[in-house]
Amino acid sequence: MPFWQVFTPEGAYTDDDKQALAQAITDACISFAEIPAFFVNVYFHEMAANNTYLGGQQRDDFIHIATDIVARQLPTPEIRAACMSVINDTIRPFVQDRGFHVEIHLDQTPVELWRVEGITAPLDYPELFDQWIKENRAVPWEVPVP
Repeated sequence: MPFWQVFTPEGAYTDDDKQALAQAITDACISFAEIPAFFVNVYFHEMAANNTYLGGQQRDDFIHIATDIVARQLPTPEIRAACMSVINDTIRPFVQDRGFHVEIHLDQTPVELWRVEGITAPLDYPELFDQWIKENRAVPWEVPVP
């Protein structure tokens, strides 16, 4: 799961803009991390003008994106840099190209602390995980016996 929270000024995006950005984020996550679409959660939080301050100054041109990554970890500096590059390329048409300033941060939650529908994802079992991707849902499973 990447869990995306996008904090925006009120009215920054239409419903169609939100759908397009959520789809772009989902597509990027599927491509980069090879995960099923249902793992990608995107939440938009519209902030009233008097609720966003940077350096003690009120701002109405700032977007903060906070992402929690679980299903795939980013173990090396090179992979982390590649991930940030994909994120920047994905959001640019929706953020910087529209005149907004942005801050992005990623957190990595240990996979042991994550469940989908109460089920541990079969990340170490490619055939089972492929079934999750194909069906785009959590599928109950048991550890295969050799």
